[in-house]
Amino acid sequence: MSFKNKIISITVFFLVFSSFSASFVEAANINQRPSKTTKRQQIAQDRSLIHDFLGKYFGEKNAAWRNCFNTAFESNAKVHSIANSYLLMYSSLFVYDKVLNTPTFEGFKKRFRAIVKILGINNLDFINKCEGTADTQAVVMSTEKAVIVVFRGSEGRMKDKSIIRVIYDWIFTDLNFFHRPFEMFGEKAGVHTGFYNGVDIVYDELKTLIEKHIKGNAFTFGKPKSLWLTGHSLGGGLAPIAAARLIADGITVNGVYTYGAPRFANPNLAKHMGKMLANYQRWVLDNDIVTKVPFKKWGFQHSANPNNIYEDGQIKINDGEMIGTAKPSSHYPTQYLSRIYEALPKNIKGKMPPAPPHEIWSTDADDLFLKELEKLSKKFGES
Repeated sequence: MSFKNKIISITVFFLVFSSFSASFVEAANINQRPSKTTKRQQIAQDRSLIHDFLGKYFGEKNAAWRNCFNTAFESNAKVHSIANSYLLMYSSLFVYDKVLNTPTFEGFKKRFRAIVKILGINNLDFINKCEGTADTQAVVMSTEKAVIVVFRGSEGRMKDKSIIRVIYDWIFTDLNFFHRPFEMFGEKAGVHTGFYNGVDIVYDELKTLIEKHIKGNAFTFGKPKSLWLTGHSLGGGLAPIAAARLIADGITVNGVYTYGAPRFANPNLAKHMGKMLANYQRWVLDNDIVTKVPFKKWGFQHSANPNNIYEDGQIKINDGEMIGTAKPSSHYPTQYLSRIYEALPKNIKGKMPPAPPHEIWSTDADDLFLKELEKLSKKFGES
């Protein structure tokens, strides 16, 4: 990067940081709730919350959708699968700790494990690593036929110490707009530094876990299980970068499904990624504002055509870029899930767990951030 470009990037960084600082403080004041519970009280509370949550959303003991990752997930799909689109978005929603209302990563692991067990997944490993300005959480889980990697999206929780995590996610990771070379594609292939670093700090662990899960069995006739990567928001920026590195290391990736994912590539890298990721399904809901950042003026673009969900509910697979004003309200993962659920054919919908109500997604802090992002988008002339 030239000296001139570095100066421009640093100037823009301070503009971005000053734009968000007031929202961070306001959100922190709204949501901070100091905890005084003992370890024993926390364990009892955690068990109670797990029981209440499962009872509310997973109480149907004989529901047809129980075990759906074994009965409905199309593990060998070569092109877009609406069943996979729903189940991978479902995973991307519940990988957020705020949805499961868990104050600790250990608590999240217990509750997430309890939920996906009902859906047919018994083998899970968790990744949680913070290094420098990169902060990445992911789940590697598998059935008898498929391995699914779910990257957690941007943290919206603004309580206790999570104000630091919010700054990490949305400034240093999501909006760390310096390019760096993606070496496997050559010096001209530029990738978003924050997203690359988010993958890089966990890559060795991720690859080791995938190799453990992917081993063939009688159900796959000895062949490796199929591999799927997914994520919403920041998670959708990490998934394709991780997929490209895995493919370069000789691991077959059957599909990458992202939802509300930001741009992460320069034009040169986007061209390479488009060729490498054959089954890359990029979902965009009604001009979701996050799909329009980082800005084109900063040299970023997407590397796959979108599967667009329009305001009227119409879905167009492999569509063109959606035209119109960026909408903060379109970014919430519950909205993506409910819209895809509504579009499921009747014979498939009966095999799927219903989409939970939007109320499980606390939006106070997210609303503040997305409104600031909207202001920034207008400042840079992006629609």
